[in-house]
Amino acid sequence: MPAQTLFLATDIFGHTPELQALARDIGGRVRILSPYGDERPRFASEVEAYAAFMARTSVENYAEEVAQALANASPALAVGFSVGATALWLALARTGGPGVRSSVLYYGSRIREHQGLRPGGDVRLVFAATEAAFDPAELVAELRAQGLAAETLPGTAHGFMNRLSAGFDACVYDSEIKRLRGLLA
Repeated sequence: MPAQTLFLATDIFGHTPELQALARDIGGRVRILSPYGDERPRFASEVEAYAAFMARTSVENYAEEVAQALANASPALAVGFSVGATALWLALARTGGPGVRSSVLYYGSRIREHQGLRPGGDVRLVFAATEAAFDPAELVAELRAQGLAAETLPGTAHGFMNRLSAGFDACVYDSEIKRLRGLLA
């Protein structure tokens, strides 16, 4: 079997040097999917990144781009962060992601608006313990009741995998990188 490709669906910051470092930390053959396409904008804050995302695209459009990128992926591990996690959720629910062996969706807070969808493949949902707009524990309980693998990571905030986020947590990052490496093996 050929080596898996790692697909990374970025958050609102897009393809950044910090995300590139995360890809190197995981290793393997990587394809980065960004809501900004091939552009690599730099933002001074999350507020600026959010405004740029909203001005350029939508979660639905990003999901379509992700679905197109995954259409011929085989075999693959798909990982999404924040809006990228929600875009992956939508893409995998629409297409089944036939070449995607497994996916890990980190703090995809907008997934709560699409709980009725069922993505194809082995999906693991990882939420921060605290979110400003909703109670992650409640969402996780609902997703688990539907038979999905969902969890919150204690003591974390949204953005725990992104060095640019106020919620970044180096210890959790290291632990999750090890887990992702194991999925690629």
